[in-house]
Amino acid sequence: MTAEKITVAIWLVAAACIFTRPPCLADQEDASFDQSPRLGRCERKAQKCFNKGHEALNKGEAARAEGLYRKAIKLHPDDPRYHRQLALLLVNLNRGQEAEREALLALSLDPEDWRTMLALGSFYHLQKRYDEEVEIYKKVLDHVPAAQQTIKERIERFLDRDREARAKSSEMVRKQKEHESKMMEEALLYTY
Repeated sequence: MTAEKITVAIWLVAAACIFTRPPCLADQEDASFDQSPRLGRCERKAQKCFNKGHEALNKGEAARAEGLYRKAIKLHPDDPRYHRQLALLLVNLNRGQEAEREALLALSLDPEDWRTMLALGSFYHLQKRYDEEVEIYKKVLDHVPAAQQTIKERIERFLDRDREARAKSSEMVRKQKEHESKMMEEALLYTY
């Protein structure tokens, strides 16, 4: 074999390596998917599923949205946005363990993602895991000073809800005591 043929063979192998990717799940599931270059094909298909999941969620179709988010994750498991959105949906569906797992997975993929940290903080709040919630919010403040306003707003909302709950509780206690005293008065009237 001449040096010229070896050079041509090397160039052909290099070109094949550069322009050929192994088929992805998008190729297997949907052969009609556009035949543009394969670079980023799975990512585009995942983004399409993710967007359709948002549409389904906006229509109130939570089960369909969950399936589409899971499909996006299956196509492109390294995108933390998909895991974060699935975690938020699962929190709303009261599936806490799954939600926490997805949020922690999203954070493992992008430890600086303050949106996921906020979602995880909200989850901890709903689970009454306040110490963990505070730790998450401290992390957010350390990593993203620009998120301070968002966190302050969340804290104010939580404090307002807490104040309302305490006010309602106090009102209920007061009403209960009034009711008990009336019952005692009536009982005393009937006994004499």
